[in-house]
Amino acid sequence: VKRRLEAFSPLQVAAMRTTVGFLVLSIYAFWVIQKVPRQKLVFLFLSGMMGVFIPAFLFSFAQTKLSSSLAGILNALTPLFTLL
Repeated sequence: VKRRLEAFSPLQVAAMRTTVGFLVLSIYAFWVIQKVPRQKLVFLFLSGMMGVFIPAFLFSFAQTKLSSSLAGILNALTPLFTLL
């Protein structure tokens, strides 16, 4: 992320990360989403926004102020923070 921020803005870096992730997983996702009941799609959407989309933007903005090593440590500790 830090190297990409040398050439792109934080919004562009986060958009690239989420776009590439979407393109890689889209074939599988479109196949699986047909099996999900319509009532659960809202929760699936909210889970995706909170688990992937928002953190990608927050990490890109954080990398403008933090070192890469500290950002990596915080990212690795995310499951522990969730548990706590």
